[in-house]
Amino acid sequence: MVGKEVVTAYSDAESAQAIREIARAESRSVAQVAGAALKLYALLSRDVRSALRELEGDEEAFRHLVNRIAGVVRADRFDAAAHRVAQSLPTNASVPEDEDAILAMAVDAVDGQEIRP
Repeated sequence: MVGKEVVTAYSDAESAQAIREIARAESRSVAQVAGAALKLYALLSRDVRSALRELEGDEEAFRHLVNRIAGVVRADRFDAAAHRVAQSLPTNASVPEDEDAILAMAVDAVDGQEIRP
């Protein structure tokens, strides 16, 4: 465990179960999943952490925020894939006008590649 430190944290039963399920699904340890979550939280600015704490008692507002964050992450991931597709096309290639065809090109271009956030 070079470069790692042990941090103890308390969690509600529902969150603890969710972390165990994520760890199992991703073939990771509970400590790895919890460490990733803590790292993300620690990288947030003070005002964002404060806003999250304010939402702790409002489950609906918190879920809404989580869904908005997920949408931003998905959009960023899509934009990165679209950029890779654009970079892989010859400069004189034609791009279809149909969004479904463009999405299919993006999927084909990244199929089998590791997707990085």
